[in-house]
Amino acid sequence: PFHRGRRWTALAGGATHIYLASQGGACADSPAQWVDSKGYSCEDYVRKKWCTKDGKYGLGWSNFWGAFDRYRNSAHTAMTACCACGGGDREDEGASSQLWRFALPEELRAGVKARAGPIVRTS
Repeated sequence: PFHRGRRWTALAGGATHIYLASQGGACADSPAQWVDSKGYSCEDYVRKKWCTKDGKYGLGWSNFWGAFDRYRNSAHTAMTACCACGGGDREDEGASSQLWRFALPEELRAGVKARAGPIVRTS
C-alpha cells in the first residue's frame, strides 16, 4: 500500500528493469478518504491547523468546537484516522527497507538505453 512519507530511492536497473528501494517509517491515512461527521478530511485538518502530529489540538482549533470526539465518523476521529494528527496506519520508524524490481515497458526500454543517467522521482 502507498504510505505517505515513505522515502524511495531509484537504483540503476539496466535496460529492462528498474529497482526502487524504500525506507520504513511511513504512514497512510486510515480509513482512506476519511472525513469527520461534518465532512472535513485529513487534508482539511492539516491545512486549517486543527491538529498536531502528536495528536493534540492545533493552533487553528477553537475551544468552542469541543473535543475531536464530537466529530467522530466511522468509529474514528482525526487523531486515529489522520497521519498528520498522530493517527493513521503507521509503519514503525525502524521498519525495514524494501527492494522492489519493476520491468520497464517495451516502449521505454529503447529510451533508457539512449538516455543513461540518474532517475529522479517527480512526485
